Amino acid sequence: MSTEEQQAIEQFAAELSEFRRDCGAPSFRRLSVLAKEAGHSRLAPSTACDATRGKRLPAIEVVIHFVTACRRAAEEVGISLDDDPRLRPTWWQARWTATCRARHRAKIRPVASGSAMPSGPATAPNPSEGGPSASDPVAPRGPASKSPMQPQTLRSWTPELMWLPNVERSRYLIIADAGGMQVPALASGTRVAAGPEVPGLPGVVHDVDELCESLSRCAPWLTVEILANPLLAQAAAVLEAAAREVDDVLIVHVLGHGYLDDEMALYLVVQDTDMQRFPRSALPLTQTISRLRNLSRAKAIVVVIDTCFAGAAIPQSLAADSGDLFILAASSADGLAYDRPFSLTGWFAAVLRAGIHEFPYPMLPLGLVADETARAVARQPSHPREQKVTVFNQGDADKLALGINSRTPRGDVVAAR
Repeated sequence: MSTEEQQAIEQFAAELSEFRRDCGAPSFRRLSVLAKEAGHSRLAPSTACDATRGKRLPAIEVVIHFVTACRRAAEEVGISLDDDPRLRPTWWQARWTATCRARHRAKIRPVASGSAMPSGPATAPNPSEGGPSASDPVAPRGPASKSPMQPQTLRSWTPELMWLPNVERSRYLIIADAGGMQVPALASGTRVAAGPEVPGLPGVVHDVDELCESLSRCAPWLTVEILANPLLAQAAAVLEAAAREVDDVLIVHVLGHGYLDDEMALYLVVQDTDMQRFPRSALPLTQTISRLRNLSRAKAIVVVIDTCFAGAAIPQSLAADSGDLFILAASSADGLAYDRPFSLTGWFAAVLRAGIHEFPYPMLPLGLVADETARAVARQPSHPREQKVTVFNQGDADKLALGINSRTPRGDVVAAR
């Protein structure tokens, strides 16, 4: 472990220790009891102690449960910490994210003069970093030649198993919040004061443009609706309308800042989100997926989540007859989603635009595009270990023919479902 990495982890541990002292210095055993009373059984006394020792960075779930227990301990003894930003789970998630970024920077190998180093969340895209670019006809494939797609993987995606969405009864809905930055020709407004927990996301602006271009080229039959920098009520209304109107395939693609509440449920920060009123002022993505399934008549629901902690929105259990559901998450439930060149949406758009030359059929199934996207993100040089693209599928949603495979001659498309 480098000196810079160790210092970042020790600083974070010191901040946790200071917060515990300010909350009345409850014992680690007491913190464990308070966490269990709140339904959080993973905060053992030893785990709480380790979080403050600075030997390694605790998991984000441990941090949230530790802070929640400290807050409850302060209430027990009558300590008031009104207006202290450390009471907000989002404040600690921003600090944890910054520590992860510092750890990642410490691990990156030096690069040649004149080229940029990959950076963490909320950083501007840089073509020299090797990320997907709209100007490239084919997405950079990096070291993919050392790890070709296996034949058995390709055989599992035959045209006989794929199906096309009904053009008139399907929709691709993009909800993007760029942290207060304007999305050219799309933005409905900007946040007046984003604050340290909501930095601007130039990569989101770039990725929305690339995604729209890829869809227009490779899936021109899809009806694409874009909601950029929305208000909470606006985003909720559009999602509900889409759920009620679409009865074949509903695809919802979300980009922006993702934060967790005390119960590890995922929320999207939107234009009018007030971090002091979090999570009430943010869009509840975990609940949204359940609500879509309850409201929608769609035969298949596809959700792409390009936020930190995106895996937290994946249902823990589903009934066997609950319909077709596919989720592509930029990270695990306790992991970060980094900006370019590790952007999920950027590579999703690049794979769709470039096609997959090992796949000999004219249409690309959703599951294969998702798998290749995950591979493309993971094989980037200096890929951060905190980002693990996660795929969830139930039913036949993964066999949806998402777009034209530009790497093969265009032949007969598969039959509509």
